[in-house]
Amino acid sequence: MKKNLIIALALIFNFSGYAQSVYFPSGEGMILEYADKNAKGKVTGYVTYQIRKVDKQDDRNFSVEYLISTSDKKGDETMAAMPVTVKIVDGSVYFDGTSAMATLANELNIKGNGIIIPSDIKAGQKLEDFSVTVEAIATTTSCSNVTVVAEEKLTTDAGTFDTYRIDMDMTGKALFINMSGTISQWYAKGVGEVKTIHYDKKGNISTIRELVKLTR
Repeated sequence: MKKNLIIALALIFNFSGYAQSVYFPSGEGMILEYADKNAKGKVTGYVTYQIRKVDKQDDRNFSVEYLISTSDKKGDETMAAMPVTVKIVDGSVYFDGTSAMATLANELNIKGNGIIIPSDIKAGQKLEDFSVTVEAIATTTSCSNVTVVAEEKLTTDAGTFDTYRIDMDMTGKALFINMSGTISQWYAKGVGEVKTIHYDKKGNISTIRELVKLTR
């Protein structure tokens, strides 16, 4: 249960952003599988997103229904598929109040949002700071100095993507423990997140998430 809670919080943090559909995985039938890796690059588990339905008016107004599931490094299920509906209204992201993810978010009293990527992104651009607070477990994660560093071609097991790399400073507090470090993320049009690397305050890699399988 504790492991599922941590996984769910990570999913909420990621899916509270991407407020414009250009950098949001919003094609019906898409399946995205990510591998979570440790500092040595060893796989520790997988997260899979399956898009069931998209209702789109424009890039700032649409809704997406997902199934999200997780498995361990051997592929054995650790969290059964959880339905979640994300609604974007005038660029702001909301969880459907009837979905399992929204119920969890309400129970934990989660506030804030994740990264917001505009459709007109360009290298050198500064993006909005953001933060997520989970009041039920006294945890806050904040990101500042969010900067589009460069356009980069990135290859993973899922293919080769034209991406924008975004770097940011991260600070956090969980109960009485303070954390700090940096994050680098790569995003591709029509796909969203391709890769994320978390670094500790000394600049050492702590965790990696990478897209390893993509079905359109």
